[in-house]
Amino acid sequence: MARGNKAVRPLIEILFADELGIEESPPTADHDECKLHRPRPPHSQTCLLNSVGDDADMFDADPHAPNVAEELTREVYARFGLAYYMTECIFRGLVNLFAILPFTRASATRPRVEERMKVAEQMTLGEVVRNTKPLLSADLHGSLEWALAKRNILAHGFWFERVHMMATDDGKQELIDELMQDVEVLRGLSGVLDTLNLEHMRRLGMTQEQFAEALAASREPVEPLPARRIPKMEETIEVTAAWMIEREQGLSTLVMRDSAGLMWQLCDVGLGWSNFIGPDETWKPVSKLMKLLPARVVARPKSAKPWNYNLHVSTGALISVSRGEEGPFTLRIEMLNRG
Repeated sequence: MARGNKAVRPLIEILFADELGIEESPPTADHDECKLHRPRPPHSQTCLLNSVGDDADMFDADPHAPNVAEELTREVYARFGLAYYMTECIFRGLVNLFAILPFTRASATRPRVEERMKVAEQMTLGEVVRNTKPLLSADLHGSLEWALAKRNILAHGFWFERVHMMATDDGKQELIDELMQDVEVLRGLSGVLDTLNLEHMRRLGMTQEQFAEALAASREPVEPLPARRIPKMEETIEVTAAWMIEREQGLSTLVMRDSAGLMWQLCDVGLGWSNFIGPDETWKPVSKLMKLLPARVVARPKSAKPWNYNLHVSTGALISVSRGEEGPFTLRIEMLNRG
């Protein structure tokens, strides 16, 4: 279950292209037009007793007490750890769903999926539940709220409220039974989220071979996602250069560089992360933009719809991205100041 969740990261690298290619068309007098194609770990607890297991003799002073008491103590801790572990599986399942569910096969790019995953990884469980619920069936909402409440009890109140039960074997067994019931419910919910992840990955084009490759890669440590800033709504970025980069099958990609040297490319909501490093001799400067740079560009317009938005360039241009109901994406660069 956890391996499957971990496999989503390498699967993103296997499945998604870094960008949507652009098929350039002859420019008109007023604009250039081209078409885009789709080629926690558990928290430590603090309670009144630092370690019930290590100090079990404080409850039973008889040095000849049977080992069953010690075994029950270990079993309580093991079941507690398993219950908390299952809440972490739920957290990661929701992170993965938050990252991939908004996208279709025609709109997803690897940097944008990774950006959303980075955002979700920095959320608390409560935040990721709140932000993922709108993407999920209402039938799951109650289960997610229950899992959140259960995780909060495990993290913050379980030992404080129940540590007295560790004084007797009957109390320990009661805790074991309670925790195992929780584990089964949490495991079931985690399985539902795993299924939703796999089903949507298949809709995005995942093959069984790709999943097997990603699962094998999950046996190795996963590199953390880059610590790059994510533009806020209506935030502007100072762009200093812009290029078209030729890709496979006659396609190309628009890439911009900001004043800090970071690369940006078009995504579903405006400017997004880019994995390009450069430039090199194959990159073609976008002359219509270059003569207006440096300039500030609204990176994430408030009015943006998926692959339908306008990026305003402060020195007199408009970068328009649009898509018809069934047609390809269209990129247009208009000059606003012609004097």
